[in-house]
Amino acid sequence: MNAKIKTPASGYSLITKERTQKLDLLQHLVVNIARAIVVCGPEGVGKSRLLKYFQEMSADSNIFCSINGDSRLSYEQVLDMLKQALVDKMPNLKIPPLSKLSEGLTGQNIKVVLVIDEAGKLAPGLIESLIAYANGQPALRCILVLTHSELYLKNSTDPAIEDCYQIEIPPLSEKQCGEFLEYLSTLPNSRVQFSSINETSVAELYRETHGIPGNILKYLPHPERGKTVDYGKPVLILAVIVLIGVALGVQWWSAKQTTETEQKVVSNLKPNNNQDSRKNKTLVSEQDKQKQFPVQSAAEQTVKKPNQLPIEPLATATPAAPPVQNRILESPKIETPLQKNYVVSASSTTDDATLNPDNLNAQTKPDNAGNIENQTQENTTATQEEGERWIKAEPVENYTLQLMALPDEQTIIDVMTRNQAIGEKLRYVKTKTKTGKDRFILLYGSYPNLEEAGNEASVLPKEFQKTWTRKISVIQQEILTTYSSNSAE
Repeated sequence: MNAKIKTPASGYSLITKERTQKLDLLQHLVVNIARAIVVCGPEGVGKSRLLKYFQEMSADSNIFCSINGDSRLSYEQVLDMLKQALVDKMPNLKIPPLSKLSEGLTGQNIKVVLVIDEAGKLAPGLIESLIAYANGQPALRCILVLTHSELYLKNSTDPAIEDCYQIEIPPLSEKQCGEFLEYLSTLPNSRVQFSSINETSVAELYRETHGIPGNILKYLPHPERGKTVDYGKPVLILAVIVLIGVALGVQWWSAKQTTETEQKVVSNLKPNNNQDSRKNKTLVSEQDKQKQFPVQSAAEQTVKKPNQLPIEPLATATPAAPPVQNRILESPKIETPLQKNYVVSASSTTDDATLNPDNLNAQTKPDNAGNIENQTQENTTATQEEGERWIKAEPVENYTLQLMALPDEQTIIDVMTRNQAIGEKLRYVKTKTKTGKDRFILLYGSYPNLEEAGNEASVLPKEFQKTWTRKISVIQQEILTTYSSNSAE
């Protein structure tokens, strides 16, 4: 049975050839192979949306029971929800005991599909029990949705998951990111304008999101749904104009009132102008008389000696010596030898710093500035070997935070490079799954107890919201097993 790709009612279409092929493979496995299926991939890559679309396109031929993973779910609760899905879909069907589910659907060519999203949240051992139950029911299919890190952890608690058929959903390529943006620009209330899509913006988007659709949607601005007309800006502009008009009016009125007041004062002073002028003339005439017939003072009326020079008026005398302030500034200073040496050294230092700015920079620059720059340049991402040496040296009773586990080493390195601000606590090591596949684990810190590890996990960046607290001794044993298998090979 081939899947016909169409734009789903649930949202974004499957825009890549690879995702279409994954959908066809999923449809084939559900119809023909009685085996549990694991759909895995990075968080936000589109695993849940792919399964939602799969349910929409095959709802007529299958009975779906969709469950969101929860640590409080029990085995009996899952089976009860599975039975309720059968009752809702086929109310006239006599539902047999779940232990004989296949007998009730014999000859009807119907598959019951149990889809568990975020299966990594299930209690340890529950996946193991559900897989064992599904293997005994030919009409039942079990699909589990996990990230790579969750799948790695479930390998230890639920070993049967290693036997499941795995379908990995890959991220988008840079070209596919551009096609995805073009598709989004055609939707109502578009979050991106088609005219703004170019090679530069697509390259930047791919670099920031690594081609994960969920990260792309977070990166774009939110849609303006139900947007109402905002009158705030026009009202604000109008209010400013009115205030300016009022201010100008008040200023003009004040200026007018001042002018009128000055005119009244001038008009009140006009009748007294003649009297004032007469007084002024009288004063001027008296001054002229005094100039013509000056009154001699008692000193001038004394008898002058024959050879005595006349005494000039004090007003015309000029100072014979500079002002007192000048004399004080020009008075010689008595300097001790110590003061002279101090003045010379201070002036020479000032001149050097003024004439040669490079000397000033050299004096203010720390002696170890070069060392700091070299250390900054040499502060690169920790390698795999450094991570393994670090984990081996840690106490076996300590705990560490596992941030993610991926099959691609370069992706781990990119994540570490992007989060260098976290510090030197960020390390990664290489291990192997039970099937011999490489797994690179990103670790953070070493803590003596679970409480400290939990407190540290709460302040990590949003990218590391899902962390797992693991015993360091367990990881040391996994690394030892990895080296043993490599030696055997």
